[in-house]
Amino acid sequence: MVVDLKYRSKGVRRKLLDEAVAWAKENEASGIIINSGNRQERYFAHMFYKKMGYDEKSIRFAKSLV
Repeated sequence: MVVDLKYRSKGVRRKLLDEAVAWAKENEASGIIINSGNRQERYFAHMFYKKMGYDEKSIRFAKSLV
């Protein structure tokens, strides 16, 4: 989920996440997992997810073959 710069800090991320949670509950999901790359430019996104009550749970590994 990426919100265009001109719409950031206007509650769009929170509304999108709230809608995703509502949909998941309506469909009897037991939880939500968000994947977000471990890169410096994702720092504020990670802080937002933590603020919304999500816990940091894992590390992703990748290897380029080219």
